[in-house]
Amino acid sequence: MPSESAPAAVPARAGQEFRPYRRFVSLLALGIITVGSSYLLISVGVTIYRQRHAVASGSPVSAPMSGSDLRGCQQELSDVAESLQKHLEKSHYLLGGYDQVEAQRWSGEGTYWRNQWKLLGERCHLDRPAPAGAPKVLDEMVGAYRDLEETAVVYTKELLRFGREQAPRLDRVRIRIDRIGKRLERQGARAGDENP
Repeated sequence: MPSESAPAAVPARAGQEFRPYRRFVSLLALGIITVGSSYLLISVGVTIYRQRHAVASGSPVSAPMSGSDLRGCQQELSDVAESLQKHLEKSHYLLGGYDQVEAQRWSGEGTYWRNQWKLLGERCHLDRPAPAGAPKVLDEMVGAYRDLEETAVVYTKELLRFGREQAPRLDRVRIRIDRIGKRLERQGARAGDENP
């Protein structure tokens, strides 16, 4: 038989029972959200920085270039040439009509390519004539390096000229063709109404 002098046990409320656990889970969730948000912001910042600023693929090459230096510079020159080709191929998106977002994206890629090109010239000394006594292949690489810049400049000029001269004409032709199609649809709808 229970003793009447012992105080009755007070039942714990359900909310108090899990209070330390809830605090721990809340702090853990807040920590995960903070770390995840920070990682996302840093990742976006680094991506934007890398898109605007090319990173050198190695340290500058010494004046008398070794065979491995020449091969490395040739590979990097090949990569920059391929990057330019891809950039110029994407210009066809600009020919369909003026889209400001697409034009800015294409321009941003061009800036990135130009930064890659400049870093290559500085790293491999292709931005100046080959020194006397340098291997003939280095002189050829300097020529190819300059040709890349000239190609980019000429292509961009021609693209701008096309945009000024031919793109408006294409837009007018496209509008005219759309009007013709709408007229034909209306005539077809009328003919369908007349012939039950």
